[in-house]
Amino acid sequence: MKCLWKKVICGALVAGMLAQCPQSIYAEDAANTATVTDTESNHVTPDTTQQPDDTKQPGDIQQPDDTQQPEELPQPSAVEGLHTTKQGKTKVYLEWEESSDATSYAIYRKTAGGEYKKLAESSKPSYTDKNVSSGKTYTYKIVAKNEQKKADEAAKVTFSNTEAVQIRSQKYTYSQMKKDMQELAQQYSDYCEMTKIGTSVQGRGIYDFAIGNPDAESISVPQS
Repeated sequence: MKCLWKKVICGALVAGMLAQCPQSIYAEDAANTATVTDTESNHVTPDTTQQPDDTKQPGDIQQPDDTQQPEELPQPSAVEGLHTTKQGKTKVYLEWEESSDATSYAIYRKTAGGEYKKLAESSKPSYTDKNVSSGKTYTYKIVAKNEQKKADEAAKVTFSNTEAVQIRSQKYTYSQMKKDMQELAQQYSDYCEMTKIGTSVQGRGIYDFAIGNPDAESISVPQS
């Protein structure tokens, strides 16, 4: 009888100890082994810890696509129609026709015997040089360009900052008159136009010289 009670008491003690001890559950898969310990009950707690993804390689990072090249722009056409108009004693106005495929124009200037020096760039087909000296002759060069290319040829014009129609004597010769008209047409090309309309019996040219604003409206004069 005593042995039976000893077995019952020992069995109860063992059961109590097992209820208080933590239980360890082992789970295995093909890649990892995880141990989950449940200290409150005998139920197995699933392992929900996210494992790091070690399948990506450094070379898998997507690189920006820098292979696309900017669209090639067409070459601008050369400047045409360059002319000058004197504005006072120290200024000259340059104007030319707009070049196709050009976004700007480089303006260069040189004096007799000198080299071209860049004055400025203009986004418009015009420029005013405000620093010309009296009695000097200048040659201007205009180059059309865009962000990628420039025109093969440049337009050039010569401007003499001199006083036209200088009469030094009462005798005003044909050669002096022709020279004065040419200088006026060159200096004030926006307002002076020299056109040959015939030849005299002496073989000299007959010219029509117009002075004024060509854009002005014509006025009809009533005849009396």
